[in-house]
Amino acid sequence: MTSQKPVIARRLKADAAIQSNRLWVASLTLAMTMLFFCGFALAAPLPFTVNMSEAVNVDTSGGTPRIAVDVGGVTRYAEYTSGSGSSALTFNYTPQAGDVDLDGVSLTSPLDLNGGTVTDLNGNAISNLTFTPPNTANVKVNYPSLGMDFVYDADGRYTLNGTAYNDLSSFLTAAGGSFTRNSIATYYDAAGTLQTASANTPRFDHDPVTHLAKGILIEESRTNYQKNSNFLGIGGGTYTANQNFSNWSLQYPAGLTGQSTTITPGASNGIPFLDIRMQATNSGASTAYITFAPLTADSMTVVSGDKTIASAWFGVTSYSSVGGACGVYVQNRSMTAGGAFLPASPVVSLSGVSAYQRRVTSSTTHAATAGTAALWSFISMPAGATCDITYRIGSPQIEKGATFETSYIPTGVNVTATRQADALSIPTGAWYNSSSGSLMASSDVIPYDASLSGAISIAFFNDGTGNNQWGLRYDTGGTLTASPFWNGGVNQTTLYTPPVLSATNSTVHALSLGTRSTVANGGAVQSGTYSASPTITNLDIGRNLSTAYLNGWIKKLKYYPARVSDTQLQLLTQ
Repeated sequence: MTSQKPVIARRLKADAAIQSNRLWVASLTLAMTMLFFCGFALAAPLPFTVNMSEAVNVDTSGGTPRIAVDVGGVTRYAEYTSGSGSSALTFNYTPQAGDVDLDGVSLTSPLDLNGGTVTDLNGNAISNLTFTPPNTANVKVNYPSLGMDFVYDADGRYTLNGTAYNDLSSFLTAAGGSFTRNSIATYYDAAGTLQTASANTPRFDHDPVTHLAKGILIEESRTNYQKNSNFLGIGGGTYTANQNFSNWSLQYPAGLTGQSTTITPGASNGIPFLDIRMQATNSGASTAYITFAPLTADSMTVVSGDKTIASAWFGVTSYSSVGGACGVYVQNRSMTAGGAFLPASPVVSLSGVSAYQRRVTSSTTHAATAGTAALWSFISMPAGATCDITYRIGSPQIEKGATFETSYIPTGVNVTATRQADALSIPTGAWYNSSSGSLMASSDVIPYDASLSGAISIAFFNDGTGNNQWGLRYDTGGTLTASPFWNGGVNQTTLYTPPVLSATNSTVHALSLGTRSTVANGGAVQSGTYSASPTITNLDIGRNLSTAYLNGWIKKLKYYPARVSDTQLQLLTQ
């Protein structure tokens, strides 16, 4: 009987579905430093090579020799595939949907004959099949049955049961899914330029300042009540007296001397703006205000209890103040039906040269005496002060019924405009496991008032009625990430774990055999139980049953048809 000790090595084949380059580990004495990451690509076999000290024969008539591979706490096998008659035997591990190991797989000694035989060329059985496992810390596996990457424009950014798609449209066709939005909508491209997406076209948004990709933008339906937000028909000119324009008005108070306002239209990064230079001396006895604001007749109507929030791109390009400190403001103004100002309207206040950027007022809840609301811009001048200030304003917007702003909605002369809701949905299919699964998503959420109540959905499985559902959401005023679980109309407990709001949040919800766990941002695992799995037909992304919209960005989403281990859940969300 011949005594040989096999040496394990690992070879990653040149396979365009995994990686385009060829990597080798020739023997146990070489460091194993390459990465196998099967997450957004076709799952091709992962070969390992056993280097024997001499040529051997492999007989698989009674069974196929194999090597046990620990993949995230689950035992898989690399099975013998070739090499009989030589000293190099190849064993292939083929990842299965649901396999996840982000801290590296590990091999288990000895080689398992599994009913097969390994002999030398004289027919003598090999007596020693043990080996020292090589360092496989960088051999990582991540194989969801459904994967969507909305940030990186790389091959295989969308996958369905091991098939890769490079655009969302092709992926949704294959999955039977849909994206709809029955109106135009705006987003920022990779250059930071405001763009318009046509109806039913998803928006892959970017930060307008850093130009970093933010993901796919999912928002509820909203209306911009500011008429003529693009300043159509407002040409350049200098005005020393009150002046009305299309839906806008320039107003001077009494007590000013040397007043003059020069308006210059322009555009920056796709945003129409007005440069407004206001000059005057306040010869009166109290603070005076020069305003550029909507005509009273064009202000939105509100009633007691209505909430509004105002936003605009706004900055100060030049500032001079003599004899007192002049201020520059954008205001979310509440007024009576007759146009009288009601106190305590939130403002954005600037007191010097300031960057041109999108600025948002606090929301206001209108009182019983309120009749209208509007976005105002103006300068304030203390008694005796002389001001010469130029500010720039673009894309003004005022929205009703919310404590947070949404993306810009352009409006024309004498009209408001409504952006319809974004709806991204995928029906469940062969990629979904009704008894065991793990749902992970990374998202950004628009900051909003902490007093807001109700849920904000990240991704939700449901049956179209709400009686059966489970998924990921922000809950309880946005202070917690919740993973509710409904079966037959009964909530079988909600799991909470604190996220970091207003930044990227990675959360995951896993279930199997009556137990559930959820993790946010690599933190502690929160666990619970359930009595039975709900009947699910659909996955809504960024919303749930046409309600509870994220009003933010989804970066990534993955679903695994298996209960991922707690350790891997934490690694998935780091």
